[in-house]
Amino acid sequence: MADAAIVVIENERGDVLGVSRPGLPDDVGLPGGSIDDGETPEAAAIREVREETSLEVSVRLLFSEPYHGHLVHVFVATSWTGTPRSTPEGEVKWTTWAEVSRGRYGDFNSRICEQIPRVSR
Repeated sequence: MADAAIVVIENERGDVLGVSRPGLPDDVGLPGGSIDDGETPEAAAIREVREETSLEVSVRLLFSEPYHGHLVHVFVATSWTGTPRSTPEGEVKWTTWAEVSRGRYGDFNSRICEQIPRVSR
């Protein structure tokens, strides 16, 4: 089973940072991706956020569970520095949980939304 790491980054208004899939600007998900051989889930989460958004983050693990043949480690950003920027990985934007719950991994993102402590809903 291949492992993956994704990161929830919320601002003070409760918006979530989303990244569109390459070539699919309307398919917005959370930053993340595969864990490389020899890489820890936390290191992968930090690397994926940097590659996809240009942010430097500190993270804490929320939960890990299987999803479509992968063990997915879900992290929450506890702090970040920098300004989110789009990259070749996709367009980066502050969006809503409703939008990230409609994309390719929307069912999984909906479960994340239900499990994270929120500033506002």
